Amino acid sequence: MPRRLLPLWLLLLASAAQAQFPDGEVLDTGVVRFEMFDNGELGTTVGIGTGLVFEDVNGLFEGTFLVGRSPTQVSGEAYDGPHPDKQEWVNTEPLAAVAPPPGFDLAYRTRFDDSGAQGGGPLGLAVTATAFARMGDPFVFVRFEIENASGTDLSGLHPGIFADWDLDAGISWFNMACFDKATRLLYAWDISGLNPNHYGQLTIDPPDEDHAVTGTSYDVLPGDSILYRGLTRMEPCPDVGADRRTVLGIGPIDLAAGESATVTFAFVAGGSESEILANAAAAQGLFPTAAEPPEPVGGVALLPPAPNPARSTTALSFSLDRPLPIRLSVHDALGREVAVLLDGARAAGQHRVRWDAPALPAGVYLVRLEAGGARLTQRVVLRRERP
Repeated sequence: MPRRLLPLWLLLLASAAQAQFPDGEVLDTGVVRFEMFDNGELGTTVGIGTGLVFEDVNGLFEGTFLVGRSPTQVSGEAYDGPHPDKQEWVNTEPLAAVAPPPGFDLAYRTRFDDSGAQGGGPLGLAVTATAFARMGDPFVFVRFEIENASGTDLSGLHPGIFADWDLDAGISWFNMACFDKATRLLYAWDISGLNPNHYGQLTIDPPDEDHAVTGTSYDVLPGDSILYRGLTRMEPCPDVGADRRTVLGIGPIDLAAGESATVTFAFVAGGSESEILANAAAAQGLFPTAAEPPEPVGGVALLPPAPNPARSTTALSFSLDRPLPIRLSVHDALGREVAVLLDGARAAGQHRVRWDAPALPAGVYLVRLEAGGARLTQRVVLRRERP
């Protein structure tokens, strides 16, 4: 794929840096290729590297890990910030292959700290970064263990991912980006039609009452204030194409001195919008959250599916405190109804239904029970045996 022309200063910088160019390793799943570097850069660094390749087309010009605390203090500056000659993450442990997590096939790990941070200076963070993937998947995961090595308590930290997408044959004028709440995916595509592929980043960590997922898209060169805005605010999808850069974050996180927290992101691709959303749902499905005990609503309760994850069959159970007309249905990650299991009156008591889905693709599905004015939902993950 032709690349965007680099500014002259960036070409000179890349040339001068060859002797000390950061180490990188490529994770190739057979569907996507993604390069991890030992200095917090992701995909490429100063425009050099594999990027995020899908169907032999790269869509990622630059990516990096970020942690922000204020508009003037963000560690992990992107290549074209105010200090392009200074990498803010400094490697402290070589990038090397490690044993992958259970169920995965590839993994590389490195460590770095933010001792090179400019602007408001270092936060005092030590980060262990691990990239891992399964063969045959259209996504790659990157997990960051963030340790507070500053010696003092740190509050209001916002970890995240910056990505500069170039999808339209290197022209970069017709990129669009948007956030999908259901899959926590911030993705980009080419509205010119030159490249049908979609590329994006998502957070595996779900939001809760203390931690929000944020995302923004813009077409200006990033500095700390813009990066921090992306880490802390959810902004609407733009309505025009441009040279899109995106920031996806989660937080805030408070760390006492010596304490650590872990966040996990993924880079994902697909041949269309529906495909990348389905792929993002499948990536989320590899990390199912623990089911909370269901709270009855109006005397109606929907129990967690079992087994979950499931290969092709799972049992769905619900209870009614009185006879009611009910509707039990299953929907995919895009909200489309894929099955209606029950539709009619049912007696009071416990009910159990088997859902067989051998023909549906792997991914996350929502079981919906409508009864007596209540509308309850449980999530079920379908997994398939890899060839």
